Amino acid sequence: MVRDAPSFQLSWDQAVDPSQEQPLLENLESVFLGQITPEEFAENMNATQPE
Repeated sequence: MVRDAPSFQLSWDQAVDPSQEQPLLENLESVFLGQITPEEFAENMNATQPE
């Protein structure tokens, strides 16, 4: 099906680096529960980036 499709895009959970998968899921949950702001989400995810 993918081979014959006019276009194909990976889902975010297939494209994310494995080392960031769990922090991403945990931070997304916290945003949806109102425990952190979107800005805090961005800060938390930036902190997971290797330098």
